[in-house]
Amino acid sequence: MKRIVIVVFYFIVPLLGFGQKTYQIKLESEQVKQSKTTIKIDSVIDNRLFTHCVGTAQVGLNNKKVPALLENDLNTIRDYFYQQYTPNTEAFPITLIIDHFWVSEQTRSLTVDGVFELELSFARKNSKGELEIIHQFNDEITETCMDATKTHSRRIKTLLDRAFKEFLEKDFTNLTGEVFAKKELNKTKNILKADTMRVGFYKSFADFYNNTPRSIENISISALNKKNVLFKMIDNTSSKRIKNYFGYCDGENIYINAFAYGQTVSNYYAKVLSVGKYLLLDDTYIDPVTSAVAVNFGLLGGLVAASTAKRGIVIDIETGLSIVLSEKSFKAILKDHEDYLQRYEKMNNDYFDVKKAYISSINKAYIEGLKNK
Repeated sequence: MKRIVIVVFYFIVPLLGFGQKTYQIKLESEQVKQSKTTIKIDSVIDNRLFTHCVGTAQVGLNNKKVPALLENDLNTIRDYFYQQYTPNTEAFPITLIIDHFWVSEQTRSLTVDGVFELELSFARKNSKGELEIIHQFNDEITETCMDATKTHSRRIKTLLDRAFKEFLEKDFTNLTGEVFAKKELNKTKNILKADTMRVGFYKSFADFYNNTPRSIENISISALNKKNVLFKMIDNTSSKRIKNYFGYCDGENIYINAFAYGQTVSNYYAKVLSVGKYLLLDDTYIDPVTSAVAVNFGLLGGLVAASTAKRGIVIDIETGLSIVLSEKSFKAILKDHEDYLQRYEKMNNDYFDVKKAYISSINKAYIEGLKNK
């Protein structure tokens, strides 16, 4: 029996690094005929701060986190509305403005939470030819399922349908609003250039980058380990742990929620040790699949899980994607810094403190580069 168990683990562990580079999400209309509508979505404007992807998906045997992309970009949304809600011949043209569009997954021992967050605006041209925002929609949906990746499209369509039907109920011919202004990244006062870091919780990576946290009063922070790098946060009013935020800033330090970098347990926050091109975190990562399987094999499972654990995680400031600092991924980071890579390979030293020194140096140079722009 022991031999069988060991063979199972030796088949699983070598495959943990295998996965796709991106994941494509398709939006297909339902095969249910809808009555023709009085509006048509004739164009879609991407007003997101980060446009490289629409979130993250977990793929492969080790649930590797990769960028999620919409097939045909945001034009897929326009095509979906046209197929699902065919406009009549006199339909009024409406422009859809996407302010926030983000899918994500949070792996637990046996299930996964699939999340979709949506913020969008409906706009039309006024007599001056300017786009006026006449209705805004903001909602999110979370589902617990066995495979959140394959069901991202379902959650996306649920909220898109909800937004569309909500707008149809409005008397949009008499609605007026503010003139649309393109959202821009704050190049002068983002988190890397701000004179002071504002106190509060970050709902999203964009909130973090733009130094726009949301205030929550009366909380307490306490360390979970002797290294003072992992913390729990308590809402003193309800006495409950605060879990559902990307991160927190106390004015001096930044703390990132464990779910942001794919930990199975996500009821704690890791202190950011260095800020720049990367957010450096001192946490030990065990991939969700190994963790879940190991639970069923007692001591042996624990030993295998420990053998696959990697200490050190970074989050790329330009993409929001997390990278576990394995030997392979760390060398990939150093490829853009040839002198560092050569020096590191000569050292043949995989210790976290060594990687911390290199990441800190890269971050310092990155910040200096921003100041000189």
